This record gives sequence, C-alpha cells and structure tokens, in this order.
Amino acid sequence: MSAAIRGPATGRFFRAFHAWSRISNASHQQRRCFVSTGSLHDANYNKPSYPRTVQSSQEKAATRVRIPQARLERIQQHPTFLQRMHAALDANIQPDGDPNDRGLRLVRIEAPSARVCRYVRALLVRRDDDPRTLDNTVFAEVKHTPKNHPDMGIDLKFDVSAERASLLQDNRNELKLRIQDTFSVQLDFLPEHEGATTDGMRTIAIAGGRKDVNLAKDFINSLHYQLEQATQIQKAQSDEPISTSREPSFVRLKSKKGATIKDRYKTTMRCVPSSVVVLTTSVSSSTSDIDTLRGMTVSSLTSVTLEPEPIISFSIRGPSRTLDCITAGQPFAVNFLSGCPLGAQVADIFSKPHEHPSQPFHAVQNLNLAKVYAQDGDSAPPNISGKHVPARFTCELLPGKSLEIGDHTVIFARVTGVWRSRSPQSDKVTFLAYAQAGYRTLAQNPIEWPAAKILKPIQSKKSAPSTSEVLAPQPLQTEAKPQETEIFDEDVPVATTKSDAASDDIVDAYWRMALDEDKEDSVLEERAADQRALGEAQKPADHPAADSEDGLPDKPSPQKQEK
Repeated sequence: MSAAIRGPATGRFFRAFHAWSRISNASHQQRRCFVSTGSLHDANYNKPSYPRTVQSSQEKAATRVRIPQARLERIQQHPTFLQRMHAALDANIQPDGDPNDRGLRLVRIEAPSARVCRYVRALLVRRDDDPRTLDNTVFAEVKHTPKNHPDMGIDLKFDVSAERASLLQDNRNELKLRIQDTFSVQLDFLPEHEGATTDGMRTIAIAGGRKDVNLAKDFINSLHYQLEQATQIQKAQSDEPISTSREPSFVRLKSKKGATIKDRYKTTMRCVPSSVVVLTTSVSSSTSDIDTLRGMTVSSLTSVTLEPEPIISFSIRGPSRTLDCITAGQPFAVNFLSGCPLGAQVADIFSKPHEHPSQPFHAVQNLNLAKVYAQDGDSAPPNISGKHVPARFTCELLPGKSLEIGDHTVIFARVTGVWRSRSPQSDKVTFLAYAQAGYRTLAQNPIEWPAAKILKPIQSKKSAPSTSEVLAPQPLQTEAKPQETEIFDEDVPVATTKSDAASDDIVDAYWRMALDEDKEDSVLEERAADQRALGEAQKPADHPAADSEDGLPDKPSPQKQEK
C-alpha cells in the first residue's frame, strides 16, 4: 500500500500541494484541506519557488554583413578606426569565411546590443570609406537599453540635399557634432543602399532614442541654406521652403528713388501666377539610356491656339542643353505637376543646375518621387510618371517658328498627344503654380462677385426707307426734341443731347443722297421756273401768287376781280 502511494501519483500530489501552500492569501485550514483558490499555473508563475536567472551583462548581440574584400582590408589596415570603435561602442568585427565570386566577404559583428550592431553595420556598408573618412568618423557613446524599454533606440535614414549636407560638415563637422551632443544621437552620412548613387542628395543615418532621433531630424530639416553662385531666381527658390500655401507672401518693395523699371517690372510680375511644368526630352531617340535624357522646369507655358491644331509656347533662357535638343527636332513631353509639396519638390529638382544634365532623373527615382520611362527606338519622348504627375502633353517643334528675343528663345510647338490620369477629371483639380517667389496652388473655390447691371446697347428706331418711296426734303434742325431710350434693367427716360440730334440729321441727309433725292428736287425746281415765266395771269388757279407787301395779306388776282 505504501509503495503504491509513493509512486508517480504521490510525487505529483506533493508538487501540487507545495505550489498551493505558497499562496499568500490561503489560510492554514485551506492548505491542510487542499482547497483550490486559483490555478496552479498562476501560482507557480507569480511566485516561483526558485530565483530567476539574471541575464549576464557580458552577453552580446551578433549579426553578419557582406562587404567588399577591398573595403575590409582598408578598414583593417587603418591604424585607429577599429581601436576607437571598440573603445566607444565595445564592438568587434571579424571575417567569417572566404570571399565569394563577386568579391564580397562575410563579416561577423559583435556588440552589446542589436542597436549597436545595426549602427556598426551601417558604418561598414557605406561607400565613402577612404582614409580621410575613416579618420573623421566620430563614435558616440551608446547607452544599452533593454528590450521593450520606452527609450529603446531606433535607426532612422532619410535623404537631404547636398547643400544641406555640406552645411553639416563645414568647419570640421562642427554643426554635426553639436547636433550629436545636444540630442544624444549618433549621426553619419551613407548612401541609400549598397551599389546605388544618390545624385544631388545625401543619406543621413541617425541612431538613438526614438524621441531624440525625431527631434534631431526635425532640426536638420529646418536648416536653411543659400547657394553663393546661383542666380537670383534660383536663390529665391532655394531660400523659400517648398510650400503650397494659399496666402501670398509679402515682397519688400524698393524705394521709388532707387527702383528702376526692371525692379518694378519684376516686383509686379511676381504677383502674376504662372504655370509650372517639367520638360523632358533626349539627345537621341535610338537609345533609352538615362544619361542621354534632358529635362528642366519651365514657368512660361502658354496656350496659343486650338484651331486648326493645338499650339503651345514657352521661353527658355540660353544656353541650355534641353533647348539644344528641342531645337534639333527631338520630340519632348510637357509634364504637369500636382499642387502639393512633393510636386513642388520635383519642380525644384529640375530647376537647379547640375554637373550632369541627367542628374535630376536619378534624383527623382532615388527619392521615389517619380519613375522615368524611355524606350529604345520609340518615337515618343521620355517622360516622368507618378501620382504627382497627373497630366502630360507630347509635343513637336514647329519648324521655323522659334524666336530669339534678348537672352531667351521663344518656342512654338504643336501638341500631338494628351494624357491625363483619372484623378484630375474633376473641375476642382488644379496643377502647380509659381508666384511671389514660391510654389503655390490655386484655391479650390472660385471667386464670387455680385451681378453687374449691364446696359442694353441703344438701337435706332428709324428704319431704312425703301427705294420705291419718295421722301420730301427736310430742313436741318438745330435742336431736337428729347426722346426716350430703353435700358436693360430699368425703364428710365433719357433726353438726347444736341450732338445726338445732329447725328440723326446727318443720317437722314445720307439716306436722301443714297435714294437720289437730289434729282427729284431739280425736277421740282424746273417746274417752278416755268410757272414763273408764264406770268401771274397764267398761273394755275390752285396756286395763287404769293405777293406780300409790307406785311399785308395777299391781294386777289385780277381774274377773280372780274368775276
């Protein structure tokens, strides 16, 4: 009997009884009677009978990365890079295996935390690993935070312009070091990914606490820069942030004494909104190489005519590589941009000067702003496509219609194709515009104005007489009786002036001349002369002589006296 009790069932009983006896709120009687007050799992989990094993501080995280063999050799041969990295981050690297066919070698990274491993990995895969860059690399002290901690560090990568990156690196990385000390983050420059180039842009990697990283990013994006060798228009574009605010910015006017006609002209034209489009073309249609593409931002696009075919015009300041391709007869595309910050960013990239003319196409692709489409041997011009390009024109140059005026060339081109996405079919959709030295968008609601009272044009009530009617001569009148004219909104009598009456008399004289009334008057004059030649005795009875003396009434004729 005792042997049966001490079997496996007895062992399970004692283990269960020991767990229940650990419950703090269980009374002695409950423990003796083995009355259940909770689950065995909760009792064992909340109050274990053995101390938990604390994770050793010496335990490290590890990761692997493939880098070129030549880069690994340069890092290993550098006198201080690995030593400074170990002292600041307590991280080590060591090769793992042989190089593969492409010359890449697997490297193992060991660091106190996964965040430090990711940071070291970003340092190893960066492209600018020359000795000078390795010398200038600064390792910030990284605090180890446990998993799921509120201050758990993150790694953030984002792109900035090359000018803003140079501002951070001026004076031996003075601004960069101050940002690291102020926000307690680690900041470094690296490409977007291995093997890709970011023309005109630099990628920044920030490591640190989530809140600190976001604050550092907002501070970097708020930096303003100014190009010293840019033109006045490019300076205005770079100084002003990309904005689509509907409120116009105020432009400080010069004094009247020092302002010239050019200054007043520019100040006035800044208030006139103009369209913003991107022209894209290529050197040759036989190849689709992105290095042969050309493009620029234009703010002078205008519709010229619709009949017999759609014609547009714009002006380009020379010298321009895009202008050379268009005047050579290459087809080009007019890409319309949406009125949003990303559409303004595309226009800003194509408006700046670049070392190579194809750099804007690389930049918009690397920033995922638009895609570049070009096919070999296709007669259609290259174009940029994306959700921020809602419409596009395909155009051809009108030969012999270009005009050179000053330092600009005015281009006239026919529209051979029109493409629109589904989104801009609404009447409320407006494209990107430029005014007051900044990119803007038009208001969605049109301006409402009160209905004006428009007067009906005054129509003459006199109609032209027919040629069959005989008009009697009418003497000219110096004064005309006032007549009433009708008004569209209210019937108010308006008296005619002397000039209006004189003009009516001139019209009557014109009609008499037109109907040969002068001939009729000459016939009547001849009849009157014949009657005067017959004498007073032979005058018709129905036409008595008009003989008046001293204002006396007419005397009767002798024939009437004899009767």
